[in-house]
Amino acid sequence: MRTLPLYFFYVIILIIIVIIDNLIKILVSLFLRLTVKLILIELNIIVFERYKLRKESMSGWEDYVNQIINKMNYDTNEYDVTNMCASAAIYGFDGTLWASAGDWKGVSSYEFDLEDMTGNIQKVPVDEFQCLMKAADGDRKPTEAGIRFGGNKYMFITHNAEAKSTQMSRSNPSGGATVAKTNTAIIVATWNKTDVMSNKLTQSGGDTAGQVEGMAAYLAEQGY
Repeated sequence: MRTLPLYFFYVIILIIIVIIDNLIKILVSLFLRLTVKLILIELNIIVFERYKLRKESMSGWEDYVNQIINKMNYDTNEYDVTNMCASAAIYGFDGTLWASAGDWKGVSSYEFDLEDMTGNIQKVPVDEFQCLMKAADGDRKPTEAGIRFGGNKYMFITHNAEAKSTQMSRSNPSGGATVAKTNTAIIVATWNKTDVMSNKLTQSGGDTAGQVEGMAAYLAEQGY
């Protein structure tokens, strides 16, 4: 009886090794694809839950801006003084508006026609949200056109490093604003010199600063 050549067994073994190697590659590929799909599904679930939580929590931001405009008595859970500010808004650091109240005009980006001493006009970029962010840090001139938001120009008055807040004045209409930062948000409120509060006094920079800084401190304590 003839025996098979030795190299024939080597070929058979080599073929088996190649087949096993290919099977392993296929199984690994399938495993990796399945793992990636499972990871993506898990990430989608996490993102959805965070979005859902964010949407649910956003409904409370309206209460916060209202408590900036109006002075809340937390013992009675009622407002002691209303209309303390003309407007208020809370933004995330990414520029997303969380809530606003009153006659808040919002923020925008544009080119401003800046006139120099000789009468020449130069177009300078203005990002009003970045104006708020930088002003809260104590920047007196965040753009070549100064501090601008809500379509108005503001003048730097004072910066409170401890409260992370800045008070500003505005000439037209006469009044001002206060802006403050928390861990993740920026709060701004405006006041008008001619607007009257429920206590018969007119709105002021000091009252507005107190409302903004108080809310900023509270939100920071809550982790925002």
